[in-house]
Amino acid sequence: PDLVVVATATLPWALAAARLERVPAIAYVGEIVPTGPDPLRAAGGRAVVTATRRLAAAVVCCSEAAAAPFGGPGAVEVIAPGIEPPRGGDGDRFRREHGLAGADPLLLVVGNLSRQRGQDVAIEALAQVRRRLPRAGLALAGAAHPRPADRAYAAELRALAARLGVGEAVAFAGAVADMASA
Repeated sequence: PDLVVVATATLPWALAAARLERVPAIAYVGEIVPTGPDPLRAAGGRAVVTATRRLAAAVVCCSEAAAAPFGGPGAVEVIAPGIEPPRGGDGDRFRREHGLAGADPLLLVVGNLSRQRGQDVAIEALAQVRRRLPRAGLALAGAAHPRPADRAYAAELRALAARLGVGEAVAFAGAVADMASA
């Protein structure tokens, strides 16, 4: 290839392979590299940042938060993912289709069901929100990857919602083709 684009900072060996082949590589960082209080994770995060900056011809981050470990905007490029302007979805129809007709407000989390995305935190938050707003609901738009760990996590999410007494207020919408309808 004439150019390699690596869509994560957590795979610096892909950047190293491109460097060995003398092919320029761009790292697109869509995740926040850990630099926090855990010394082991922070050291790993610093190693990833150092390797990515040394091996990539350019580093592009999806947000200022993702750019922060790399020195922030200016040290790396920040290009937010493009999204279309809202087209005025049909929230009532979405609620009806997913069994949440009475949900007000409706919280929405978009992303494949994966432990790293924190849908469990959203379910726990819903349980707290419903203490003040008993009609609140939550839709999880996204499906589990066909990996055993993600399928198990999806089952854990359903069990968590039931255990917290919010099972009827949580919709597992699966993959939603047009989120503008939500």
